Amino acid sequence: SSPMALDLLLRVFDASRFLTDVLLRRPGFFEEIARGGELDEVKSAAILREQIAPLMRYDDAGDRLRVFRRGEILRITIRDFLGLTDVVGINRELSALAEACLAASVDRVNERSESPLSVIGLGKLGSGELTFGSDLDIVFIGGTVEHAREDLSFMTRQTAEGIIFPIDTRLRPE
Repeated sequence: SSPMALDLLLRVFDASRFLTDVLLRRPGFFEEIARGGELDEVKSAAILREQIAPLMRYDDAGDRLRVFRRGEILRITIRDFLGLTDVVGINRELSALAEACLAASVDRVNERSESPLSVIGLGKLGSGELTFGSDLDIVFIGGTVEHAREDLSFMTRQTAEGIIFPIDTRLRPE
């Protein structure tokens, strides 16, 4: 009934196998994004953290966060296709999404810890230039090795909903 929506949907299918899988798994995403009024909105890490906070209260918080991330990746991609953002805007929105997801994961670990864990984003994450498919180059500060492993596991565990973000903790000499 909407040729413009059909055209946009076909562009998404043509552009990305990942996003095609997202839409086949959750077809309601397309309508939520297209009609939700969020396509014109540039979401900061703070806004995304507010949206993520309620998801973290559930036992299946990891999967809820994975679904949220996929929906946001789709929203950012559609913003790109519609010309509502440029490459720099995409990089910033992807970086904000990664920052918000990582912060939620660290907060989750720190709720049960007396020794707080902190994370420093390096590379594209640190500079706000994350691209589709980028991993997160990070360094853990404080906490314990177990806390860092728990955070890594939470972010990278593969489930039916995918992963939250790939992470690289190897330091580079440069």
